[in-house]
Amino acid sequence: MSRRLASQKLVRGPAEHLVRDEIIDAARRNFARDGYAHTTVSDLAREICYSKSYIYRFFISKQAIGEEICGERLGTILRSVRQRGGEGRTASQQFRDLFESLSNALANIFFQEHKIFEMMTLAAEERWSVTLRFNRALAILVRAVIAKGRESGEFESEAPLQTTPEAILLTMAPFIDPLQIAQTIAYLPRGRIELENLILRSLAPS
Repeated sequence: MSRRLASQKLVRGPAEHLVRDEIIDAARRNFARDGYAHTTVSDLAREICYSKSYIYRFFISKQAIGEEICGERLGTILRSVRQRGGEGRTASQQFRDLFESLSNALANIFFQEHKIFEMMTLAAEERWSVTLRFNRALAILVRAVIAKGRESGEFESEAPLQTTPEAILLTMAPFIDPLQIAQTIAYLPRGRIELENLILRSLAPS
């Protein structure tokens, strides 16, 4: 997984370029201060003293810049989730770690970088490609935990492994989906723990 999750199809020019980094730095500041919706490409151009057309040499649209910023945050979250799944831990422990690190990371962005969180909510609502890739990566992580639990006999093995991860992620959505977190964040951590217990009971052998 690269440092960012944003698609290379959304960017132009060489992957490593000082101007590209200047644009991203300006976008981070403006999106965090004024919000994605209230920041224009012209605003970014004025801040870094380049023309608007020059910025479009590197990004095809404002959304492409937004996907870069979202990709940074989501990539950091994925790395955190992977690091929590240490060796020697049971599948249930790994699932709890995964759920906790996901919900805590998103809650931190909600409280500490609310304008960035608003952009992530828009990205989820409009199904930006970066959020679709993030969701696919999460499904792979959940599938690996379920497979480990089935191999050890900790989890049941009757439900289809192909669809179970997606079903579990849908169940977790109130605490990991930006579109729903605002309504459920007051229930952290108790609500998340109760939902963890419910999911793990459903995965246990009959």
